[in-house]
Amino acid sequence: MSSSQQLPQNSQVMAMQQSQAMAQQNPQQAQDPKLDIISQTKLLVTKLKMTLSETMKTAAQAINYNGKIDNGTLKSMDPMAPEFVKNLEKFLSICDLIELNLKTALECSAQMSASQRYTPLPVTGARSDLPSADGLTYNQYIGTVRTQIQAAEEVRNMLQELARQTAPQSADTQS
Repeated sequence: MSSSQQLPQNSQVMAMQQSQAMAQQNPQQAQDPKLDIISQTKLLVTKLKMTLSETMKTAAQAINYNGKIDNGTLKSMDPMAPEFVKNLEKFLSICDLIELNLKTALECSAQMSASQRYTPLPVTGARSDLPSADGLTYNQYIGTVRTQIQAAEEVRNMLQELARQTAPQSADTQS
């Protein structure tokens, strides 16, 4: 067997070994599904580095293989593109997961800052009317929530009124 024929076989063996290693790592992650978003993203970045390495190796092998075919040193027409495409798809799917995790972390951060802004004191578990130095009582919290709901309804009503006022004007301008 020539070295050019061993190249595709070696890459297939390496890919199978790497996929087995990834399969062994996945059960460990399945056992701990309650990792926070940042920890998940860190794990995905590690996977992304490995997948990028695999993708670059298969791309280099495919370029080398196609170069040998173009030079006439190799007569086989067995394409290596499916392996490269598979690795590229794997890389892109991990990129998508990282993007989703980062968007979720950003939304959680925005929600937390809004929560701290509009309810800066923590709510105590007691339903008593006694004032608490370290947080809001339940009744104070309910009052805060009612105020926020009223403010949101006022904004909604103002937007609806504005929409009603501008709707006839826009219909007149289109005629």
